[in-house]
Amino acid sequence: MHETDEQVYNRYLNERDEKDILILYERYKESLLLFIKGIVHNIDDAEELLIDTFAQIVAGPTLFSERSSFKTWLFSVGRNLS
Repeated sequence: MHETDEQVYNRYLNERDEKDILILYERYKESLLLFIKGIVHNIDDAEELLIDTFAQIVAGPTLFSERSSFKTWLFSVGRNLS
């Protein structure tokens, strides 16, 4: 059974196991990179902002409240950093 993004992220918050963040990174790195590149119009800046986005959600505590999907929240973090 495929775990939802929310389940993976909540497990990361509870256990702090890096593999959970790597799962999410692999799921979203390409689409988030393209999204950010569309905002900043520079691939090098977009790659740096991609890493910054994941660094922010790893650093926690976060504002993820599950009122939206994990993807929507992740992309809003990326947009705000951009």
